[in-house]
Amino acid sequence: MNHLKKKNVVVLCAGTGGSQLLSGLKTYPMNLSAVVNVTDNGGASKEIRESLFLPQPGDSRKCMSALFSKSASSDQRALQNFFSYRFGRGALKGLSMGNFMLAAFAEMDSSRRLSQGIARASTMLALDGTVIPVTDESRQICARCVDGTVICGEWKIITRSPRVKIATVFLNKRATAVSSALEAVHKAEVLFIAPGSLYTGIIPLFLMGGMKSALCASRAKKIWVANVLSQPGLTDEMTIARHILEIEKYAKVLLDCVVVNTGLVSHALLRHYKKFGADVLQEGDIPARMSVVRADCIESHVAQSARTEKARGEGFEKWKQWSHLLRHDSIKLGRALKIFLQ
Repeated sequence: MNHLKKKNVVVLCAGTGGSQLLSGLKTYPMNLSAVVNVTDNGGASKEIRESLFLPQPGDSRKCMSALFSKSASSDQRALQNFFSYRFGRGALKGLSMGNFMLAAFAEMDSSRRLSQGIARASTMLALDGTVIPVTDESRQICARCVDGTVICGEWKIITRSPRVKIATVFLNKRATAVSSALEAVHKAEVLFIAPGSLYTGIIPLFLMGGMKSALCASRAKKIWVANVLSQPGLTDEMTIARHILEIEKYAKVLLDCVVVNTGLVSHALLRHYKKFGADVLQEGDIPARMSVVRADCIESHVAQSARTEKARGEGFEKWKQWSHLLRHDSIKLGRALKIFLQ
């Protein structure tokens, strides 16, 4: 690993896909930053948003946990364990202490900014990288369907019935990206877009004021790690190529490369996902100008982390609608992406 040049690497991400990608990258020498979406409105994050008028901290918490340093001191490891703790019983069952810590640190900041709360917590937790919420403003992602219907809120969009096709997505109010997020994008030499919910997880990042301009000005190589499956109600019948076109439309930049999984999804898992109306994404006609990296980068079995989440009740709406049992394998993914770090 010593022969790898240390580069400025930025990951644009949301939730689980981002945390898996960060876990795979952090083992290599680099200046690593994660710019994280904040528009999720489910679970405990919903309560924090509505009570304190803060952007949701849950996705940033996941990314911070993925970046915990193995060289942390014993005191830092104890704090990492505290940050990762979930209540196991009573009315708080399944709720994460990390979410409350980030909300508390944000409240302690004179301007009540989530970005400052995360920065303060990060210095105490010993992270192998930097986590930046894309904005300090609490916003909802909205969708306009082809029949003219407008729906606001991630989970209302995901669970809408009937599943009328989405025409466009937008924020309920204007929001500005935090300066540190824009600065990270400007300085990036390599920029990854993590797998995640296309319309409710990834595209909202591009809708924050200043982000499109920063991406256009960036000379970084831009790589999207493709989703493995379609998401019911959002990307039904869409190919990987169609995902690329949507990302480019909202980001206003062209991607240089896409990483496509070649690992086989087990028949048992595929049967499970088809019950929800999901299927493996087909490549479609990926633009010839793009390079394609094909590699096995998914977990062979149901992720232990997914089983634990379900048992603890995390994201209860998610488990009613959509079971995330298949995930990218952080180690396999890290190996596949190593070529971009040289």
